[in-house]
Amino acid sequence: AIYFDKGFECHLAYNFDLTEKMMLSLKRSDKPIFEDAVKNAREIPKESAWANFLRSHDDAEFTFLSPAEKEELMAYFDPDAKCRFENHVTMRLASMFKGDKEKILDAFRMLFEAPGAKIIYYGDEIGMENEAVVEGEDMRRVSRGKFDWKKAEDEMNDTGSLYSGVRAIISENTRVLSAALENVIMEEHALGK
Repeated sequence: AIYFDKGFECHLAYNFDLTEKMMLSLKRSDKPIFEDAVKNAREIPKESAWANFLRSHDDAEFTFLSPAEKEELMAYFDPDAKCRFENHVTMRLASMFKGDKEKILDAFRMLFEAPGAKIIYYGDEIGMENEAVVEGEDMRRVSRGKFDWKKAEDEMNDTGSLYSGVRAIISENTRVLSAALENVIMEEHALGK
């Protein structure tokens, strides 16, 4: 990836290809699609990392997928074509998966399995959905909207909530990463680095 310039210029870049493959993998319930995308991610300088995400602040893009795959995802996420634009849908994660908590948690599991920095856009961790669509309006408001503090409070107080599930995924990932980092530090110490 030339834009990393051997790690001297760009230390973090969005991994759009991985995001699109995660969505296709989730839609088809076919985890090998995700696993192949992780395995086939371009090598990058060791000083750099991929920024992995489930959607951007405005939408979910499908630029790197084939036309058939793109249409498959657009039809699945937005069957009424209310939130479609050329190669993306302007939707929040919970709206994309129609509130399916397990599917959303699967998405977060994939996000945290992939190597790189993790990006969670506000509200996705509590299942915020798109606001109502008003014809002719800027769709970015629909997928951004104001943070729902009441929903956040309810989610944080419910041990069976989406938020609690996402928190458990993050905690487990942090524990695994801490153990791996400790091993690297111990190896470097043993090697006298």
